[in-house]
Amino acid sequence: MPPEKRTRTSPSGRKSSKTFWTDYKSAVDAFVKEIVDLCVSNGSNKEGDSIAACAANYGYEGLKDDATAMDFFNAMLAKYDGSVSKMSAAESAGTQFADLMPSYKEFAVGVETGESAPNISGIQKTGENTLRVIATKVRCADGLSAGYQCSTASLLW
Repeated sequence: MPPEKRTRTSPSGRKSSKTFWTDYKSAVDAFVKEIVDLCVSNGSNKEGDSIAACAANYGYEGLKDDATAMDFFNAMLAKYDGSVSKMSAAESAGTQFADLMPSYKEFAVGVETGESAPNISGIQKTGENTLRVIATKVRCADGLSAGYQCSTASLLW
């Protein structure tokens, strides 16, 4: 099941992964709309041009004619190896992505390592924004594990 279709509420009362994906999509739409509006206001495009046409004039040629805001956003993300923060800093037409996502701070949970924890057994960094978790047993926050796939957000709770 795609992550945006999973619905779980954490025992701690944090928002569900459904809220995350709803807010994420809204932020994507707003982020891309700012770019489209910029392309129209600077004369690169005219009102009513497709997202693909605006994307091409913003340096992202090759999107399908019926491309969505998410398609354009994902094309930008690919250029920055999946880093939303780097992409947002470089490509924003006004507002940073995190500022467009109402629940961003609630979901921006990180793991900090340093002198007290130089590494964590079973967690391997595979890229700048990716990791691999090796586990002998999975226990989800709500107690379900057999046949249940934990979402990324539930791993953070």
